[in-house]
Amino acid sequence: MSTLIIDSNNIAYKNLFSQMNPEEDHDFSLWRHKFLSNIIDIMVEFSPTEIIMAIDAKNSWRYDIYPHYKSKRKEFKEDSKVDFEKFYPVFDEFIKDIKKYFTSFKVIQIDRVEGDDIIAILSKHIN
Repeated sequence: MSTLIIDSNNIAYKNLFSQMNPEEDHDFSLWRHKFLSNIIDIMVEFSPTEIIMAIDAKNSWRYDIYPHYKSKRKEFKEDSKVDFEKFYPVFDEFIKDIKKYFTSFKVIQIDRVEGDDIIAILSKHIN
């Protein structure tokens, strides 16, 4: 048995920022396509028997320890052509769709925990 653990936020942002004109993809349909295409490419390459998607929570515990954690990202987002006010609800709905239609995928999102934390813990316990 082989398990593939996916950093879903990494794939989401990689595809969002790799678009030539993100402001033209108003409903993020191209982004959805590219996200799923990346997942399929990874599946083909590694042929896992189990897929786990780790997703960041919006209120990481890291901010309690270091209030300036990811502070530069806010400036980046403000300067970006991407409308994050529209993107985040689309991303959340997309994850709900993945849970609904890709029932063989395990999707893990834990309050105050980032996907990297989930991956770190799972990698210690999965053979």
